[in-house]
Amino acid sequence: MIMPRFITLVGVALLFVCPKIKAQTTKVDSLIQVLEHASVDSLKIQAGIRLTRALNQTFPDSALGYALVAAQYARENGDTLLVIQAIENLGRAHLRLGNYAACLELFNEANTLIDQIGDIGIRKAEVLRGMGNIYFIQYQQEVALDYYREALAIVQRLNDPVYIAMLYGSLGNVYMETGPVDSSLHYNLKALAIREELALPNEIVISHLNLGILYEQIDSLDKAIYYSTLAYDFATEHRQDVMATYPLKVLSSVSRKRGAYKEAIEYASRSLELADRLNILYEKKDAHQNLYQTYKAMENYERALHHYEQFDIANDTLLNQDANTKLAEQRTKYEVDQQQQEIVLLEAESRAERNFWLSVTLSLLLLFGSVVAIGIRWIRKRQGALKLLEKDRLILQNQRIITERELENTRLKSEHLQKELTNYALHIVEKNDFLENIKSEFADIRQQAKTPEVVKSINQLGNRIYQNQRITREREEFEMHVEQASEGFLRTLTSKFPSLTQQEKRMAVLLRLDLTSKEIAGILNISPKSVDQNRYRLRKKLALTKETNLNQFLNTI
Repeated sequence: MIMPRFITLVGVALLFVCPKIKAQTTKVDSLIQVLEHASVDSLKIQAGIRLTRALNQTFPDSALGYALVAAQYARENGDTLLVIQAIENLGRAHLRLGNYAACLELFNEANTLIDQIGDIGIRKAEVLRGMGNIYFIQYQQEVALDYYREALAIVQRLNDPVYIAMLYGSLGNVYMETGPVDSSLHYNLKALAIREELALPNEIVISHLNLGILYEQIDSLDKAIYYSTLAYDFATEHRQDVMATYPLKVLSSVSRKRGAYKEAIEYASRSLELADRLNILYEKKDAHQNLYQTYKAMENYERALHHYEQFDIANDTLLNQDANTKLAEQRTKYEVDQQQQEIVLLEAESRAERNFWLSVTLSLLLLFGSVVAIGIRWIRKRQGALKLLEKDRLILQNQRIITERELENTRLKSEHLQKELTNYALHIVEKNDFLENIKSEFADIRQQAKTPEVVKSINQLGNRIYQNQRITREREEFEMHVEQASEGFLRTLTSKFPSLTQQEKRMAVLLRLDLTSKEIAGILNISPKSVDQNRYRLRKKLALTKETNLNQFLNTI
């Protein structure tokens, strides 16, 4: 799909409004000169790609602008290899900013072009690994694992140690999330050994970061500090600001576990400062969460509450962001609009063709009235009929495409809504648990207070918590969204099992979200035991055998 010209103008404007970027290095300044003045498209494209890579860590918004320019030049140039390189580069710029839907669409386009030219080499492996990274970030680890394994098979066949190390690191990250931990440690150490042997400093720091996160996860705190410090020192030395936020999170968490609260606050505050400057929302969320947990451990509840509120705002913003679905909807809407316009044009052409041939037929009848005229009329009608048939075929084909697009859009919206409801449910449970814990701690502190002034201060801080407690309203909003999202499911369920009560139907909807009994109990404000009893009664109403999984059965309806 050709990008609109205004995107190019926006990207080119960045060449003139970013003095910080021009002053960053002589290399960047030289690349900007090439992009502005080169007469050869390939030089401009390569300059845009190199600018994207140079600025992706420090100025991700500007990097995206240069990536857009490079992609536009590549598409206009038409060289397939340059297009692949430019759109993959653009996808990585979107990935850095968290635009996952746009990134995945670009990687899919690159993968299709690679398959068309039959290039099953490093370029194919790079795109597969990039797609795996998107699914990894979105917590679809099994899908990510498939892409990583396919890419690893390619680079092992090519015997490319650099990319083998990359894929080992990617596999280590998946196993860090899903287990077993031994597998994660195995792959991360293998990746580090290859990178150290090849003396690749930029790749070594990635292994250091992964090992720091892994050792913190298994409470091997000395090793976590060692590797995270190496990663942070490298990132700051080379001005890789985005990367610096990750080891800072680990160092803050490890310091808190060790009781070094001052250091924990310092690391988390540095991470928050970077996240604010780079405008990376998910890093802001994690930094506020670290600060909240540290102040809570210090029993500084006023500061803890402040950072929890900021964490809550950031988390709510992330939960409510439907950028992926909107991008998919906009893309589908654009394509559907294009198809509809084409149908209108085809129908107009068909009417014009019919009128034209009718006029020709009448003229022939009036002018000739002979066997020759009849023959000519038959030939022309035959030709016209064939053209009309072709127009009708194109109309039907485009109508089918519109239907398929609409079905795909419906599926995308359904999948996104299902994921959003699950996240919303877990958010309610998490907030409920936090507020209950804080209330319990305040009750204990209030009993130990010795002066009326202290009791008054505790009560005032407690009132802030009660005012912030929106669990009932959020639960009502959640149930309203669930009913809207599950309307089709509930119709089918009711038609197949008309004896189900409203309570049993609501339980069925929550089970389809793969929530645990404890999580459902938190949402419905009942005990986990009551949830298990309701689950048992629902199984009996549905007449399921012991071998049938209730959640899987509900997802087939």
